[in-house]
Amino acid sequence: MGTLVFDETAYVETLRKLVGENKHLQNGGDSIPKEDRAVRHVLDALTPFGTEKGGPLSIKHVSYVEGRGNIIVTYPGEP
Repeated sequence: MGTLVFDETAYVETLRKLVGENKHLQNGGDSIPKEDRAVRHVLDALTPFGTEKGGPLSIKHVSYVEGRGNIIVTYPGEP
Protein backbone atom coordinates (compact mmCIF):
# COMPACT_ATOMS: atom_id res chain seq x y z
CA MET A 1 0.00 0.00 0.00
CA GLY A 2 1.23 3.50 -0.77
CA THR A 3 1.93 6.18 1.76
CA LEU A 4 -1.03 8.27 2.82
CA VAL A 5 -0.59 12.02 2.96
CA PHE A 6 -3.01 14.29 4.81
CA ASP A 7 -4.35 16.93 2.42
CA GLU A 8 -5.24 19.76 4.78
CA THR A 9 -6.61 21.97 2.00
CA ALA A 10 -9.01 19.28 0.75
CA TYR A 11 -10.03 18.45 4.32
CA VAL A 12 -10.83 22.06 5.21
CA GLU A 13 -12.70 22.57 1.94
CA THR A 14 -14.85 19.50 2.58
CA LEU A 15 -15.61 20.71 6.11
CA ARG A 16 -16.47 24.15 4.75
CA LYS A 17 -18.97 22.59 2.35
CA LEU A 18 -20.51 20.46 5.11
CA VAL A 19 -20.85 23.41 7.49
CA GLY A 20 -22.45 25.35 4.65
CA GLU A 21 -25.25 22.77 4.56
CA ASN A 22 -26.07 23.06 8.29
CA LYS A 23 -29.42 24.80 7.82
CA HIS A 24 -30.60 21.88 5.64
CA LEU A 25 -29.48 19.19 8.10
CA GLN A 26 -31.31 20.26 11.26
CA ASN A 27 -34.61 19.12 12.69
CA GLY A 28 -36.91 21.82 13.97
CA GLY A 29 -40.23 23.39 13.26
CA ASP A 30 -41.48 22.23 9.89
CA SER A 31 -37.96 21.51 8.67
CA ILE A 32 -37.14 17.99 7.49
CA PRO A 33 -33.40 17.33 7.22
CA LYS A 34 -32.01 16.66 3.76
CA GLU A 35 -28.93 14.58 4.46
CA ASP A 36 -28.32 14.06 0.74
CA ARG A 37 -27.04 17.63 0.62
CA ALA A 38 -24.12 16.57 2.86
CA VAL A 39 -23.83 13.14 1.24
CA ARG A 40 -22.94 14.65 -2.13
CA HIS A 41 -19.93 16.47 -0.63
CA VAL A 42 -18.70 13.34 1.12
CA LEU A 43 -19.15 11.32 -2.06
CA ASP A 44 -17.16 13.92 -4.00
CA ALA A 45 -14.31 13.48 -1.50
CA LEU A 46 -14.46 9.66 -1.41
CA THR A 47 -15.16 8.81 -5.06
CA PRO A 48 -11.49 9.02 -6.16
CA PHE A 49 -10.78 6.20 -3.67
CA GLY A 50 -13.66 3.98 -4.80
CA THR A 51 -13.33 0.69 -6.62
CA GLU A 52 -14.76 2.29 -9.79
CA LYS A 53 -11.65 4.51 -9.91
CA GLY A 54 -9.23 1.71 -8.99
CA GLY A 55 -9.25 2.44 -5.26
CA PRO A 56 -9.92 0.05 -2.38
CA LEU A 57 -13.22 1.48 -1.08
CA SER A 58 -16.64 0.11 -1.87
CA ILE A 59 -18.91 3.17 -1.66
CA LYS A 60 -22.68 2.87 -1.68
CA HIS A 61 -25.25 5.65 -1.32
CA VAL A 62 -28.48 4.29 0.14
CA SER A 63 -31.74 6.08 0.77
CA TYR A 64 -34.88 4.72 2.34
CA VAL A 65 -36.60 8.11 2.33
CA GLU A 66 -36.01 10.60 -0.49
CA GLY A 67 -33.38 13.18 0.45
CA ARG A 68 -32.38 11.38 3.66
CA GLY A 69 -29.59 9.15 2.38
CA ASN A 70 -26.63 7.52 4.02
CA ILE A 71 -23.27 6.32 2.77
CA ILE A 72 -21.96 2.83 3.38
CA VAL A 73 -18.19 2.63 2.94
CA THR A 74 -16.47 -0.75 3.04
CA TYR A 75 -12.73 -1.23 3.16
CA PRO A 76 -12.03 -4.88 2.42
CA GLY A 77 -9.98 -6.75 4.98
CA GLU A 78 -7.65 -9.62 4.40
CA PRO A 79 -9.27 -13.06 3.91
